[in-house]
Amino acid sequence: MKQYGIWIGVLLGAAFLVWLLHCFVFSSYLILSSDMEDTLLPGERVIVNKWSYGLRLPCMSFMGYQRIGEEKIQKGDVVVFNNPLETDKEIDRRSPLIYRCLAGPGDTISVDSCRLVVPSRGTSVEVTKANCTLLCNTLRLHEGRKATVRHDTLFINNYPVKRCVFYKDYYWMMSDRMPNITDSHLFGLVPQEHIIGKASIVWFSKDPNQNIFYGYRWKRFFHLIK
Repeated sequence: MKQYGIWIGVLLGAAFLVWLLHCFVFSSYLILSSDMEDTLLPGERVIVNKWSYGLRLPCMSFMGYQRIGEEKIQKGDVVVFNNPLETDKEIDRRSPLIYRCLAGPGDTISVDSCRLVVPSRGTSVEVTKANCTLLCNTLRLHEGRKATVRHDTLFINNYPVKRCVFYKDYYWMMSDRMPNITDSHLFGLVPQEHIIGKASIVWFSKDPNQNIFYGYRWKRFFHLIK
């Protein structure tokens, strides 16, 4: 009986260690779609470094948003983040998405031939006909503010505004497959608090349409993500 107790203790200790690593160091995510083209393939599992942009502490429903050693995402990074549109769930319980960061706070990009400045915390952004709907959705979804668009004009708390200040940092995420409307064209700007980490390594790769004995992409095992 004593030997069984030792083994149970070892197994429980190992399970606890795995849980700690999953919560505080890295996680593994399954790629379901091919929106990232040659970068990632369906059926691949990737390791996500949770310290790449600072560790987001778990249990956000109890502790709120807390991040240790926060860092900005670098343009071009392949990033895993929680789906901004699943507003019926706590942020850290929303399904994960994986896309490439095209722009960060304060960057100016051209989206569908329109100039867009990515909002950053505490800065004022000019409201234009081209971006008013995107800014309105961002204010409503992620900042809890009362915003509407009427006749191409943004209203906050029923007052028309030509500029607005944001309280969070935001990113524009893009698919490697162009054109594509399943990226930030669909779910909009991604707040810093939704960021889980950087996708760093493909540790497993298999064609999901093949049976258990076939379809392994051996050359992509432990492939660095760029």
